[in-house]
Amino acid sequence: LAHLPSVQDSNRVEVSGDIDEGTKTINDYVIVAPIGSGSQGSVELAVTLAGEPRAIKSLKRSALMKINEAQIRREIAIMKKLRHDNVVRLFEVI
Repeated sequence: LAHLPSVQDSNRVEVSGDIDEGTKTINDYVIVAPIGSGSQGSVELAVTLAGEPRAIKSLKRSALMKINEAQIRREIAIMKKLRHDNVVRLFEVI
């Protein structure tokens, strides 16, 4: 596990888009397509600037008000520790 990079914690959120091309960028990720959505948020397919595929999970502000902050922090802490081929890996917390 030492060869895997640690999870990044970003202190910035930079959102931009190009209406003509229909693209949206969040930090270093270009949003490609929606994957799914639910009552608490959505997941979108994105690619890094290096072309690596990623899934971005976004929580709705209204859902954040209902969810205990400790639950969110616990999920992030668990995801930071998980390293398995069959489990989604956390790369960055924005």
